[in-house]
Amino acid sequence: MAGPDINATREFGGSVDFGRVAGEYRSHRAGFPDRFFRVLSHRRWAIPGERALDLGTGTGTVARGLARLGLTV
Repeated sequence: MAGPDINATREFGGSVDFGRVAGEYRSHRAGFPDRFFRVLSHRRWAIPGERALDLGTGTGTVARGLARLGLTV
């Protein structure tokens, strides 16, 4: 099985300016509803005092929601 095409990935990354679309991304990615975090808490999937790692955080809505539940993110 062939691996990823690193040169194609670099070429793509060099031609995209994510900073130019950050405002639009933020506008259209309002985040998760409070109910989502209540369910995580109710099911004990997010417990105050635990640590969480949010990879590829984007606008940070998940990280902020988990922090509001008392997790260290």
